[in-house]
Amino acid sequence: MPPYKFKISSGALDKNNTLKIVVTNTSANWYTHTDYFDKWSINELSPYFEAEMNFAKDFVSGGLYGPVALYF
Repeated sequence: MPPYKFKISSGALDKNNTLKIVVTNTSANWYTHTDYFDKWSINELSPYFEAEMNFAKDFVSGGLYGPVALYF
């Protein structure tokens, strides 16, 4: 993938704010290592959620290649 750049306004970097950057090598990696879905019950998620989660676990291999740099 090409390098990505994001402009962040100076107000977003105020002392009271937190900047969280999440870098994953695949969507499966993010999908299996997040607490994003914890706020819903299994009944609110897809009836296939558990199967999807198990399927995604088979595709988390790989790695992040190249440098990651933050410039302020």
